[in-house]
Amino acid sequence: MNNSSAFRWLMTAPGAPLERREFELPAPASSEVIVRVVGCGICHTDLGFLHGGVRTNHELPIALGHEIAGTVEAVGDACEEWAGKDVVIPAVLPCGACELCNAGRETSCRNQKMPGNDFHGGFASHVIVPAQWLVDASNLPGEIELADVAVLADAVTTPYQAMLRADVQPGDGVVLIGAGGIGSFGMQIAKAFGARVVAIDIDDEKLARAAEFGADGTVNTRGLEINAVLDAAQAHKIPQRPVLLP
Repeated sequence: MNNSSAFRWLMTAPGAPLERREFELPAPASSEVIVRVVGCGICHTDLGFLHGGVRTNHELPIALGHEIAGTVEAVGDACEEWAGKDVVIPAVLPCGACELCNAGRETSCRNQKMPGNDFHGGFASHVIVPAQWLVDASNLPGEIELADVAVLADAVTTPYQAMLRADVQPGDGVVLIGAGGIGSFGMQIAKAFGARVVAIDIDDEKLARAAEFGADGTVNTRGLEINAVLDAAQAHKIPQRPVLLP
C-alpha cells in the first residue's frame, strides 16, 4: 500500500522543532492494521522526550504520541473484521504471547511496546499497529467526537485503573496529589465512584479547575511541611479510610 500523502511529525533531536516528513505506507502484515489518525493527545511523557532529556527506546527520529484514536484504513488478512472501524489504540501494547500475558498479567509484560517510544506514534497521519489490542470506538454517543476519546488510551484509563486497584468505594476519601491532566480525570472518576475528593497541588489555577470538576476540597502545598499538608487535607473532612493517589 503506497500513499505519498502519509506523513509524520518527527522528533529529530531533543528540543528541536518537530519536522514533517512524508512516508510511504506499506501493506500491513497479517496481524496488523493501518489506522488513519483522527486525534492524538499530548502527554507529559511526550514533553519529557522532547524537552526533558528522557530517551525514547526507538532511535531518533521518531513520531511521538501514544494517545491515539482513528479509523482503520487497511488490514492484514488475519484481522479483516477491523476494516473501516473507528478505534482507540492502547498506550501500551503487550506482546500477548509471553508467560505473563498468558497468565492474564499483560500490564507486566516485559516485551510490551509503546507507540511514540518503541515505534512511530500518533503525531502522524497514519500509524501501523497490531490489531490484537484495538478498542472498538464505532458506537460513541452522538455528542462525542472520535478525536476526543484519544485520551482514553492513557489519561483516562490510568486513573480509572488506579481507582479499581485501590478499591475505591462510595464514601471513601480520595486525596489526589497533582491536579493536572491525569489528576483532573482522576477527580471526576473518583466522584463517579462516590468518593469525597481532595485535590493537592502547588498551582492555584489547577486547583480552581479541580473545584470546577467537583473536588470537595483543595490544598495548595507550596511552602508547607508534611504535617501541615496532612492537617489541611483533614480539614476538608475526608473519611477515615483515605486513598492516596499520586
